[in-house]
Amino acid sequence: MIVRIVAGAPKAFTNFDEGYVIAVDKGVKHCLEQNIKIDLAIGDFDSYDESKVRVPMIKLNPVKDETDIFVAIQEAIKLSPEKIFIYGGTNGRFDHYLANINLLDLYDIELVDEMNRIFVKSESFSIDSKEYISFFRFKGNPVITLEGFKYPLTNYLLLDKDNLCVSNETVGKGYVNIEQGSVLVVISKKD
Repeated sequence: MIVRIVAGAPKAFTNFDEGYVIAVDKGVKHCLEQNIKIDLAIGDFDSYDESKVRVPMIKLNPVKDETDIFVAIQEAIKLSPEKIFIYGGTNGRFDHYLANINLLDLYDIELVDEMNRIFVKSESFSIDSKEYISFFRFKGNPVITLEGFKYPLTNYLLLDKDNLCVSNETVGKGYVNIEQGSVLVVISKKD
């Protein structure tokens, strides 16, 4: 099963073919506007009128230590999904955007917006994409090797605030090897 978390700031996304949908706070409004079936609504509903919610709901106290999306992720993990996608977690407030980035290694989670896919990897993987691909240090001291990329690397120590791995591209199928840490992967559409 796939879990799709719809947050309060998506600009555009299409209807989902599959998955369990958790709408977070104002994400309820976006789902209703786009006729997306909601399985669970979560939030303190400080930005959407909870009286309009007609699905199972977890009402949060607005005075809390975690974000609404963090609670939604915890509920999603209980379902043991294959993957969790978060839509609209990058288009609103920048503090919430950074908070969502910090949550990516809790599970196999991917942030999705109209321009980007953002996720964390700590193991080898292959990718075949015509988009820009960037890598940033996330945790530990990741050593990264890129094969099949326009700008290949071999056993490169990716340091904090290192921008060497921004806007790379695959030439065919790309192979990424990561050791001793994890990297933030950003796949961005070309204009």
